[in-house]
Amino acid sequence: MVMLPVLLLAAALGPGAPPLEFAGVVFNETSLNAVVERFGQATRWQTGDAGESETKVCYVVQTRMGPRDVYFISGELWVGEIVYGVRITPAGDRRCAAARRNRAALGAAINGFANETAVKRRLKSLGFAKEKPGQWWRCFQEPLHGETSDRCFSVSATWRQGALIRFELWETETN
Repeated sequence: MVMLPVLLLAAALGPGAPPLEFAGVVFNETSLNAVVERFGQATRWQTGDAGESETKVCYVVQTRMGPRDVYFISGELWVGEIVYGVRITPAGDRRCAAARRNRAALGAAINGFANETAVKRRLKSLGFAKEKPGQWWRCFQEPLHGETSDRCFSVSATWRQGALIRFELWETETN
């Protein structure tokens, strides 16, 4: 069985499901500062404006598909630069630093998305709805601080000739 690290922790993906995690980075909990502590020094930069604002740190890591850039992303709405998304692309962004620590964990997490058929099968088994080709989503409600919160996951992926070209995973919560 191909392991999908990000999605395995949230196997039930329903109320009370564990937090989403990628290579030891817990979505909506881990700060970009903690990401840097985990993988080593990296440039931090910001793109977009207002609601479209994102702050990123990026690492390049060797995978069985060749070198890949992995971006940890925080948005303007996440106070304290808390990670809410990850993006994986072929290596080439000069801003990405070589991961100095926990390289194996980072590479293994990326390798978990290499098999297109296994990823699609796993998303379907977890109840993700196909939005359009290469995009899936799943939302559910759960109690949060005495109120009901919507917890949503969005996945976007592109494979070409069996190789992972781009993968994005986001988790959001709304009240």
